[in-house]
Amino acid sequence: MQVLFQNPQLRPGVRAAFCVFSHYDPHGTVEPYVRGYLAELQRCGFQVVFVSTSPRLDTESQEALRELTAAVILRENIGYDFGSYKTGILFLRHMQAEPSRLLLTNDSVFGPLQPLAPLLPAHDDFGLFGMTDSFDFSYHLQSFFILYGTPVLRSPAFATFWDRVELLSPEVPGFKQKIILDYEVGGSQYFLNHGFPVAAAFPFRKTLATAMDHYGTLLAAAEAPGGVAPAPLKVRFNATHSFWEELIELGFPFIKRELLLLNPTGADIYRWPDIVAQHSDYDIGQILAASLSFSGNNDVFFTTAPAEIAARMNEAGELVLPVNPTLQPWQARFGVPDERCFVFDESVYMDAHPDIRVAVQQGKLDSARAHFKKQGHRESRRVPLKAIPPLSS
Repeated sequence: MQVLFQNPQLRPGVRAAFCVFSHYDPHGTVEPYVRGYLAELQRCGFQVVFVSTSPRLDTESQEALRELTAAVILRENIGYDFGSYKTGILFLRHMQAEPSRLLLTNDSVFGPLQPLAPLLPAHDDFGLFGMTDSFDFSYHLQSFFILYGTPVLRSPAFATFWDRVELLSPEVPGFKQKIILDYEVGGSQYFLNHGFPVAAAFPFRKTLATAMDHYGTLLAAAEAPGGVAPAPLKVRFNATHSFWEELIELGFPFIKRELLLLNPTGADIYRWPDIVAQHSDYDIGQILAASLSFSGNNDVFFTTAPAEIAARMNEAGELVLPVNPTLQPWQARFGVPDERCFVFDESVYMDAHPDIRVAVQQGKLDSARAHFKKQGHRESRRVPLKAIPPLSS
């Protein structure tokens, strides 16, 4: 661990609202969207301990962080976000700081799309508070935003839990699953079992009810003459993926980076720029710039509905996609061509959906590609495309 910067005002025994911010960027850059998030955390009264697992931070980023944080720490890239959270907590313990509230958050979200302050607890006497919750494995707050109140921070349970958090190396078998089960899911369950209330600003139950209302509208339209049946509804417990649009409609201040870059659950994200613009004045250019930097490609400009992908795909799994019309205003700025060629990656599709692999192996399906074209595009499955050279005429 290396402390790159520490604000002189961060003295031993200081009592304040603190935030431990987990960061990683392969280029050693703190992107503008991250700086904007840090500035909003400052406006909410947090002193930010910025913990990065980047191999280095460039000079411009370091200078920006001096204005936005109370301390900047570099550490080895092990343990994912919980490793960075623990590093920041141990740093505050070393400084004998007395947090009145402590936020753990990271750079996995774009935003805030809305001011954060109105969403946070007004007083410090709460238990655990998050932006969203989930019922995957067991009830828990999602780890991109966890806020501890004073009663938790002053309890022996808090120190005991974080002392037990291990900085797991990727070489440990199943390390990612262990982090999720033991620390993300296990953390909420641990504090619930110790009598602390857990609450989310955007509970899954409320988000699901909003999604059901939307789906009911689709069903009503399908009942009309000439109506088209909607895709089967699949309820997944990660609302930031499955119900991202409903969340933004409800005032959720973020959109997940993973949703735009990987879309692991095959959600319909075709209109994400319009949805963000309808509910926020957030600079979409920051999202695009970070997406291009992080992914190394401009695939985000070619998001489209799964049904269109299936319709455009030839027998070899190849297709040409035009720029998403909602992103055309930024096309020239980022030098994106009008169209690009892609191929459907069958191996990734089968890895994401083991039932399809089994069906192909048993001869029940001709290919994973055939399944996607026939029905998979209607089942909210991940759509894995990879860029290829222009198709021959």
